[in-house]
Amino acid sequence: MPGVSSVITSMRTFSGVPFFGMDEMHMIGRGMGHQIYKMIHYRMNGCYIGTLGYSFALVSHFTGEVIMAKISMYIHLSRETIPPFFEGCWEGPSGFYRAVDWEDYLSAILPCIILQFIANPVAKKMIMSLVNGCNWSMKRRISTDDLTVIQRYILKTNC
Repeated sequence: MPGVSSVITSMRTFSGVPFFGMDEMHMIGRGMGHQIYKMIHYRMNGCYIGTLGYSFALVSHFTGEVIMAKISMYIHLSRETIPPFFEGCWEGPSGFYRAVDWEDYLSAILPCIILQFIANPVAKKMIMSLVNGCNWSMKRRISTDDLTVIQRYILKTNC
């Protein structure tokens, strides 16, 4: 398939164009990464706020707009330190990210930059559990040692 890396097209599970709608990167990166972005963004999280409050509320001494500006500033300042293997856009998140950009957001930006702005410590723990689970599921292979680590992690976090 022209324009698609042979790393992808050589996989036994590659099925052509339909592959991209259901592959892990698009379901996890675009799906989970973008979902968490919408849950924390002050302009988009209204539908997630219930009558008992909001688990993913940001720290209260900043407005949502100030926090989002700070997040974009930290992303910009960290651009020079990102590993060269990151393929995505290293800019503040937007609705126009590609799946690989949302994957970078989920696996690096969320835990390293955004998590500090989440007010609820339990929500922070659950977000990190989700991030770790997504990172494990995106691995090409999961070894026996990985399974042991995952089982210990599950027992430790009570997920």
